[in-house]
Amino acid sequence: MLNYSHPVMLRRQSLGLSLNDLQAYLARHGFNYSVEMLQAFERGERRFPTHNPGFVVVLSQYLGMSVGQLLQLANQARDTFRARDALRNKISRLRPQNQFLLRFVLEHPYLTDLPGFDFLFEIVKSIALQLPDEWFTRK
Repeated sequence: MLNYSHPVMLRRQSLGLSLNDLQAYLARHGFNYSVEMLQAFERGERRFPTHNPGFVVVLSQYLGMSVGQLLQLANQARDTFRARDALRNKISRLRPQNQFLLRFVLEHPYLTDLPGFDFLFEIVKSIALQLPDEWFTRK
């Protein structure tokens, strides 16, 4: 539902570099992260080790950017991933009918531009909440 690409990944891809290239470069400088770990960093499943100054310097050299820019990008990405996870947690606590309606509106955002959308949405929501939860659960 929510797609977000890490800015470091976008920078790496814009330079035409692969994860294997990055992994080899980091390994030459003493940072032995697997490709899977680097992918987890880029997906936001794990934080880039920005607390390690050596790693930050080597990565900034590899990406051709200043250390300050890299730290700023990493912090922005961290905040974005936290917000994404918070939204996912809030969505997961909704009733299945509301999750269904929210997914539908997120997949078709142009519907919100229709005149009277708010009123129609409230009617559809009130009807959907009368229906059994099982009808809306994903299998």
